Amino acid sequence: MINSDSPALRSGVCLGAGQIAVAKLSDADMELWQGLASRWFVEEEDNTTHSAAGWLLRRWGIAEPKATESDKIVSGRDWFVNSVGATMLKIRGLEPTTVKMVDPMEKYRKQLADFSNLSKEELDKPESRMTRAEAHYQVGNIESALEDLDWLLPKGNNEILANVLMYRTLVLSRMGKTDEAKISLSKYLEQKIPKSYAPYMQIQLLAWLGDYAEATRQLELAILDPFNDAEAHYNLACAGSLCVKAALAKNPEHAEYFANLAMQNLQNSSAKATKAKISFILIRILKVSAIARVLQHGSTAESPCFG
Repeated sequence: MINSDSPALRSGVCLGAGQIAVAKLSDADMELWQGLASRWFVEEEDNTTHSAAGWLLRRWGIAEPKATESDKIVSGRDWFVNSVGATMLKIRGLEPTTVKMVDPMEKYRKQLADFSNLSKEELDKPESRMTRAEAHYQVGNIESALEDLDWLLPKGNNEILANVLMYRTLVLSRMGKTDEAKISLSKYLEQKIPKSYAPYMQIQLLAWLGDYAEATRQLELAILDPFNDAEAHYNLACAGSLCVKAALAKNPEHAEYFANLAMQNLQNSSAKATKAKISFILIRILKVSAIARVLQHGSTAESPCFG
């Protein structure tokens, strides 16, 4: 410990020792501590040890020793005493770090890669087709998603029928097939689904079909429902964030408004929603909002962020 090269350890030792009342120290202990603190105060070049050792000496009423050339800036030393006796400390910047954002689409790309290795027997299981259809939809392969969903539709599997109809409705609306999308939505709403899923789907369908005004009106009304719980607000936040993408290329200003509504509902849902859910939707909102601002300045490029 005495010869430690860790500023954190040395300063921690000083701060810990300072909690001991002087009256409880024997003369021998005091002499040992004074010598150690004085040595660290004078010899150590880092500012944390110098400051902590000085504090310990002052706390015990011991005069601080004068270091050689303490009034000069010495290469490698993070402190010096100026002309008026004030100690100046060098504050070193933190090492730059890179924070990698989680890509919510990576999961689906991996699933599609895994499906390429499945046998036809495994792939023809309804659960496998449903998972692949969802992955295709999420990464933007909507035609491939529709093929899987149309394959699933006549299978009559009640366990996944609601999911099939939900994604089929979204695919058809994104393809601009208004009548088919509305029929699919009606069938979806006949299923046993949570109450908040109905506006979640209705609002998205309107946005993908280009009726931004009505999508906005319904989203605003849904937000004001006094019976919404945290999960309902979360679903509305999801709907809002997905409406951003629907409006992004054609109406960036409306996309920004959808993003604001989504953020408002995300705040209301955060008490119940998991961190993963919140991160997922925040990434959606932040990415599409940034792209919307670019489009407002003249670009007509499509969003590459989400399928």
